[in-house]
Formats: sequence, C-alpha cells, structure tokens
Amino acid sequence: MADLVRLRDDLRADVEGRACGRLDSWLEQFPQTVRVGEGGIAFRGAGTAREEILRLAVELVLEQRWRRLRACPDCRWVFYDQSRNNSRTWCSMYAGETGRACGSIAKVKRMRSKKATQKPEG
Repeated sequence: MADLVRLRDDLRADVEGRACGRLDSWLEQFPQTVRVGEGGIAFRGAGTAREEILRLAVELVLEQRWRRLRACPDCRWVFYDQSRNNSRTWCSMYAGETGRACGSIAKVKRMRSKKATQKPEG
C-alpha cells in the first residue's frame, strides 16, 4: 500500500511540475511490456494496481493528453482539463457529489481578503 501512495504522490508531483521525470523513474524500476497489434499498442503484465496505474499514465503521455492533467491547488485532486484553452485551475467550481467546490471556495477567500484590506469609505 505504501508503494501505491508513493506512486500517487510522485505522479501528482509530475503533474504539478508539468514533467514526467518521476514517472520515468517508476518505469525504470517496473518496465512495461508493450505489444503492437492491429488495434494499436497493448500492454502486457501481471495486472497489479501499480502496473495498471503506470500503464494509464504512459497511455496519457503517448496520446499527448498528459499536459491536460492538472492538480487542484486547494485539494490537490488531479483532474483532466477539458476546457477549450487548457486553462482550468480548480477541480470543481460547483459542489457536486463530493460536496466540494474548490474554485468557489478560492474565489470567496480572495474576495474576503480584498474586502479586509480595503479602506472603509467615509
């Protein structure tokens, strides 16, 4: 389990740093077997959770979608940025099933901070 937590933290750090260095280190430790077939590239292996996560990360890099991953600055949840201009910042603006709305929370904090520093009129 500690191995998976370390993998999660390393992948999150790569996403936050817009890099793939830690992912590359994991792939050096746990190389993936790749087969090329009619349907494209297929990975083979024992099917452990670690291998599956590494495969998914490699697929994102191969499909050039890794750059669309973001880590929310508030909750650090990693999400896929589907915005047209690839500029989304928070995992969510509206409270959904999780009840969390990091974007709204950040905007309210910023507004309250501005109000607190403004001089009262009069």
